[in-house]
Amino acid sequence: MKRANDNQTLDIITDPQVRTKIEEYIQDTNVLGIMLWGSRATGFGASDSDWDALVLVTDKFYNGLDMKETAYVVIDELTEPRRVLIDFSIWSEECAQQIYESPMDIDHWAWIEGTIIHDPIGKMVEWKKKISRYPEEEQEERLKSKFVQLLVARYYAVVTAKRGFEPDSKLNLYRAILSAIHLWFSLQKTWTPSLKWWSKNAKQIGMNEETFILFSDALKNPTLDNIGLIENYLKEEIIAQGYTFPNDFLQMLLETIHRDGRPYVIKHSYL
Repeated sequence: MKRANDNQTLDIITDPQVRTKIEEYIQDTNVLGIMLWGSRATGFGASDSDWDALVLVTDKFYNGLDMKETAYVVIDELTEPRRVLIDFSIWSEECAQQIYESPMDIDHWAWIEGTIIHDPIGKMVEWKKKISRYPEEEQEERLKSKFVQLLVARYYAVVTAKRGFEPDSKLNLYRAILSAIHLWFSLQKTWTPSLKWWSKNAKQIGMNEETFILFSDALKNPTLDNIGLIENYLKEEIIAQGYTFPNDFLQMLLETIHRDGRPYVIKHSYL
């Protein structure tokens, strides 16, 4: 299945139960737009996977909802076991503004992969463009922050191994490879996607086979050696983009700690 896009219409939904519920939302004057996202929208899901949808409503309508009313699931009652056909998330523009301000990559990536199927006054397109835009003006600090996370994770893998804490060392190696994946996507000037689909997204964006094997081997069995290879590869890529900060670790570390307070160190990741 190919990735959907904003030229798609309701015709991509074939299940009558799902179409009926979407058409109900379309007729509701409180609804500002509907966007499909998740594995079905990206084309990574199976043909029987459930759809995921965002329903954007007015702030006034949203604020009048009970918490449990901000989600709605359509269940196929004719199958055994029963399965979810579509999962609707009800959001307001206030919610969208919070996501726009979020430093978390995953909050923004979902808006890249989404496909709009209803947008009567252009609000959904407006928010999609705003939230999915990658902040290239912050590129140096984003790269710096994520590279520091990689180096620190590898350092603690070494320290904990020397102290005989093998599980801790292994966990830090995994932290390092995850930081490296985040950094690779940032080097492509795009938000890091949901990591459950990292390989498909990486190949779609243009990761070559040699790099893919390097990262995949480290994910299967992270070691100080393969993490070191990835670190050197990413350092070369950063320098190739015209940045020199990888050559001065202490300066780089201090800048990430002192800029806007210590939380800046983890600002761009959930590691």
